[in-house]
Amino acid sequence: MAAKLRIALIEPSQIVRTGLEASLSSFGAKFQVLWSFSSISHFTSFSDEIDPDIIVVNPALFDQTGAEKVKTAINNPRDARIVAFAYSIISESLKRQFSAVLSIYDTPSEIAMSIERVFQKEIDDNELIQSGYTPHPVEYDLSDREKEVLVSVAKGFTNKEIAGIHNISVHTVISHRKNIVRKTGIKSVSGLTVYSLLNGLIEQ
Repeated sequence: MAAKLRIALIEPSQIVRTGLEASLSSFGAKFQVLWSFSSISHFTSFSDEIDPDIIVVNPALFDQTGAEKVKTAINNPRDARIVAFAYSIISESLKRQFSAVLSIYDTPSEIAMSIERVFQKEIDDNELIQSGYTPHPVEYDLSDREKEVLVSVAKGFTNKEIAGIHNISVHTVISHRKNIVRKTGIKSVSGLTVYSLLNGLIEQ
């Protein structure tokens, strides 16, 4: 990546904001955290003056029903990619409005990779659109089988053990796990465990 990605953060907690900024800044060759805001209104008061590639925002700042359009609320005139940084459960309808969903349980490397993928996807999508192809929206709802595999992952079973429990191949387990990560935006086992608890898939 030749140029650094310019990032704006919107996060009400100073501790979380500072930690996230430090994590992203540790990848100095890739990212520049140029703007940091404590609220959406604070961001929108400067939105005409700044030009981020990526906006990382706490999704709890939006209406959880998803009725309020994120792009409209955030006043994103330059159409920067908007990425959620979540440390609580968010609705599926709201989740669909973000280019990606990062988790507080992700490692700095996982967060950096996710942001890079978002930017690369923008490049790929633009090339496809110019060629006449329109990308289809991603479906985020987990299937029943994916939920079963997720529960087994959260309980600490290995891929081989999960395959035996559900009478499927290890290859199919790996495929389901990839889909789970893609749909939830959560890559770590600890994060998936919390997701399972918050969604009532397993009991505390």
